[in-house]
Amino acid sequence: MKSSILSVLVFVVSLGILSVNLNSVGEHWDEVTVASVGESYLGFMKNGDFSPSSWELNHEHPPVAKYIYGVARFLTKNISLLQDKSGYYPAGRDFVFARFFSVVMSAITVAIIFLIAWELTKSRQIALLSSAFLFVNPVFQSYARIISLEVPLLLFGSLFVLFSIKYANTKSLKNYLAVVASFTLLIGTRYNGVLLLPLFIGSLLFRETPKPKKGDSLKMVLMPVFSLLILIGIWPYLWHSTIINLLASADRGLEVHTREYFMGQLGNTPWFYYFVYFGVRTPLLLLATFVIGVFCRPKKEKLMLIALFLLPFLASVFPLKQDGLRYVNLYLIGFSIICALGVNFLLDLAKNKILKSSILVLIFGFCSLPLIRFFPYYLDYYNGLVSSNKIYNQRLFEIGGWGEGVLEAVKRLPKSQSSLVKKVYLAISPVHIIPDLPEGYKSTADFSQADFVLVNTNYRWYDNMVTSEDLENLKLINTVLVGNKFPLITTYIRSSMVLY
Repeated sequence: MKSSILSVLVFVVSLGILSVNLNSVGEHWDEVTVASVGESYLGFMKNGDFSPSSWELNHEHPPVAKYIYGVARFLTKNISLLQDKSGYYPAGRDFVFARFFSVVMSAITVAIIFLIAWELTKSRQIALLSSAFLFVNPVFQSYARIISLEVPLLLFGSLFVLFSIKYANTKSLKNYLAVVASFTLLIGTRYNGVLLLPLFIGSLLFRETPKPKKGDSLKMVLMPVFSLLILIGIWPYLWHSTIINLLASADRGLEVHTREYFMGQLGNTPWFYYFVYFGVRTPLLLLATFVIGVFCRPKKEKLMLIALFLLPFLASVFPLKQDGLRYVNLYLIGFSIICALGVNFLLDLAKNKILKSSILVLIFGFCSLPLIRFFPYYLDYYNGLVSSNKIYNQRLFEIGGWGEGVLEAVKRLPKSQSSLVKKVYLAISPVHIIPDLPEGYKSTADFSQADFVLVNTNYRWYDNMVTSEDLENLKLINTVLVGNKFPLITTYIRSSMVLY
């Protein structure tokens, strides 16, 4: 079967699986910012408003992802068939269809990883393994179904890698233009995409064939310049005081926005933050196959893949380090292919087809377990190197920082046949992701008057305005757990409360 057909099949299968239960979780931290700001951008364009004061909105990140999700928001508002009918989402905060955009982009990314591995190895087996290892990685799954910058960033990063390899192999104008376009989209989504630029340069400098032609060096130097010029052209914020606004945007995007708990300490995160998170958030079996892939017999492109894995971690030198692996997720490209090389090495050692099949079944069977067990809370997956009790009790790593579990807890509020409206105190952080309460309930800011109290872990850790003493006279009636390990959110009822 041709590699192009296989890549389409990879896309279709990925799309089908990722499309399941898009509304299984409520709104997450960045969804309203990315989607609604994108909708505002489209409104500015429609009204012919290109003023600096308007386009300064959320200027810390370039606009490409926001354009994409803005289209999804526009379609949702104007096509009733696309709107969520559950009644839990506040007006203008229905993001289910916009999440489908994420699913499509994520499925395309899985297919592109297949094509990258094929370009490098010319092995369909390694290519299929590479796309499979990306798909089963909880870090990839964390963002694949929600609105986030991480989804288009990984898509455009993968496209940039693919076309960089193709251009290095052919030096064709078509592939050069594709490199320029994909790099524009990459840095136009988030600035850390520039960390992949050395890969493009290295693939040209160290490629033995075809022989360098006159003008190749100039094209290499001009590629990021062309991309930057296009970015300026598609982002009205940079049409005024271009250099000043570009620097202001980049500087704002690298600021430390929050202090978070890391290894039990609340503060600014250290330089090794991303490496620790890589170690605790990657399934142990994937780590093992990665190590085998790094040290197994040399492959011609091994150094390139190791560089592709390491380059995103250069973000460790920047002051902004937060939210786990979010800002380095481009490492998934090289990581997935190296894992595939490791398993391919094991398969080469196997003597017969039965043993080969057994190895594959065992590996992907075990890799699928976290996806089943932790669904849909992949943002809070940890691999067991550190016990769940320690993570929760000692506040070692983030739990529920994006508001995971809140919608689920609201849906589990007990249904009452009483005509009296029940009051709910919401000790929830972040506050902007709180869904509408079901019929018969209303929120209250007075803790003493609340019939029900919802408290999430993020609130306990960072706000702590509801203490254990406050909850002594309340009865715990529900807990939303991550993989049956630690709580995201707990629901309490006042002891004197009668439901029916």
